[in-house]
Amino acid sequence: FLRFIVKSVYNKFLHPLAKFHGPAHRAFWSIPYIWEFWNGKSVQNIHQLHQSYGSVVRIAPDALSFTSAQAWKGNSLSLLPKTDSQVSINIIASNDVDHARMRKLTAHAFTDTALREQLPLIAGHVRTFIKNLDERASADSEGKVDFNKWVNALTFDIIADLSFGEALGALDSDGKHEYIDDFYTSCKMWPLIPTAWEYTIANLGLKLLMKIPAIREKQEQGYLSTKGRVQKRMAAAETPERKDFMTYILKETDEKGMTEAEIVGSTAVFVNAGGESTAACIAGAMYYLLRNPQMMQRAQEEVHSSFKNMTEILQRFVDLPYLNAVIEETLRIYPPTPGLFQRRTGSNPEIIDGYAIPPNTAVGVHVFSANHSQSNFANPNAFIPERWLPEGEPLYHTDAKAAMQPWSIGPRGCLGKRLAYIEIRAALAALLWEFDIEPCTESANWVPEQTYNIVWNRSPLYIKLRRRGD
Repeated sequence: FLRFIVKSVYNKFLHPLAKFHGPAHRAFWSIPYIWEFWNGKSVQNIHQLHQSYGSVVRIAPDALSFTSAQAWKGNSLSLLPKTDSQVSINIIASNDVDHARMRKLTAHAFTDTALREQLPLIAGHVRTFIKNLDERASADSEGKVDFNKWVNALTFDIIADLSFGEALGALDSDGKHEYIDDFYTSCKMWPLIPTAWEYTIANLGLKLLMKIPAIREKQEQGYLSTKGRVQKRMAAAETPERKDFMTYILKETDEKGMTEAEIVGSTAVFVNAGGESTAACIAGAMYYLLRNPQMMQRAQEEVHSSFKNMTEILQRFVDLPYLNAVIEETLRIYPPTPGLFQRRTGSNPEIIDGYAIPPNTAVGVHVFSANHSQSNFANPNAFIPERWLPEGEPLYHTDAKAAMQPWSIGPRGCLGKRLAYIEIRAALAALLWEFDIEPCTESANWVPEQTYNIVWNRSPLYIKLRRRGD
């Protein structure tokens, strides 16, 4: 107990971060930081701290959160080294050498040329998605469907097809699949993982949690499911029916290649991160368009004036100025990954946003707070796609758009963002082409009511659909 008191006093008054502003109780100990990860309030809480204390906040004894565009530059947070305890066998949580090797192998799958070859695959899933929505809406007297469920089915089927060589089949199973259910169940446990890397008390909690048979079984089940799908695809390496991510990964079989464990771990990252983040953006864009009928009308008119039919939409990369602006504004106001892109500084001081940061400090840009900062964006809490258009109001020309980095930046930035944009644009354009869409009152507060653990806890998003012309 005495050691705890001494350590707390040191953290508050003598620690190298004592000069940075933040609540006193967060300087004393890390428990508030850990607890908010667990209860889903970390995004809102840290945003409130930035509103009170400014662009740099001490959120834990050895952790700082930033919001400025400059914090992404120079000694970019995405370039700062991870701690050894964060190194594991997948492309995200790996040391710099292994990350560079794995990224080089997988990057070829995400070029424009490679993704253009995948347009027929994506188109097939989008057509099934539209067909299922139409059938469910037609079967309901009000035309009501749970859009969130079907978006998850779409994006997870696409990314699984590209990663494993076959879709999960969620679009053919009433929008559901055990893999997707297991992923979101496991996300309830994952909040302890980022803090377990850094704090002993969270590490102990994680170990105790993993001793619960039901939780341990779920984790093992998810791993074995991914491993089985990867092994099946690897066995077919000599005679693939078409190119997919594995086509590029398996080209190298020597020391430059990836081990089976690395392939399994990295494929899980592709499927889970790619499925969830893309679905969140599509659902978020639909929510905000429904809250703003004039914007919905403008987006629909743009789609219908740019294409002759659905086939034309799905045969090429969709690139419409206003729809693109809607997507960018969705990524700003409702980022799929709204928390900290966090790293730990090395053995020497770092200069970040003009501040000298001591060695061994956890640092990160808090995405939600940066995107909602009055210092970065005019009317930051309003959904205004026009801020991303050249002809938009002059008020928004001075927005610090570089502060918004929903995919992170640098060598560890999101590898799949091109694919995500292709899916998001295709799905939204197809929806706007096929349907007149109306909101449902029970989903009026769909975004404000969400909490965040490792992903947004998205409840059903009910909308009403009617085929255009009916």
